[in-house]
Amino acid sequence: MTKEFRPRENVIIDHGVLKTYLHNTSTAKLFQTETTGNAGLVFPQAWSTEMAPGTTTKDEIFKEVKRGLYLTNTWYTRFQNYAKGDFSTIPRDGIFLIEKGEITQSLKDLRISDNVLTLLGNIAEISRERQHVHWWGEVDPPSLSPYVLIKNVHITKSK
Repeated sequence: MTKEFRPRENVIIDHGVLKTYLHNTSTAKLFQTETTGNAGLVFPQAWSTEMAPGTTTKDEIFKEVKRGLYLTNTWYTRFQNYAKGDFSTIPRDGIFLIEKGEITQSLKDLRISDNVLTLLGNIAEISRERQHVHWWGEVDPPSLSPYVLIKNVHITKSK
């Protein structure tokens, strides 16, 4: 009898602990484990992602920021090193300077150049409110995401 593989819910990170990698049948065989039901022609992929809500509000997060940025979304995210998690991305649509908890101005021509694991380790707050993010070709997979306060993000500005 042929085993049937279906997509299923997979918890990837739980309270800061990596629980599983995504596997299709090829990678599961390579790593001698079970498939997580995440097919993909070249590599396993999620069909949607969801981040659990936190305990605070967006307004409370903003109040914590003495000087920082509010990014509404990013695009052109490219990995320089998949194994290490090094990437760069361009904030899109809205980059706002927050000073003493208040938005004071909009900015442009910034880039985030950082590491996924570093960002995950620098999460300070997560909001209760979550939004569905599903537009443009860059948002793949669609996601359900809260507001997240991340400290010490490496930002560069074009000349």
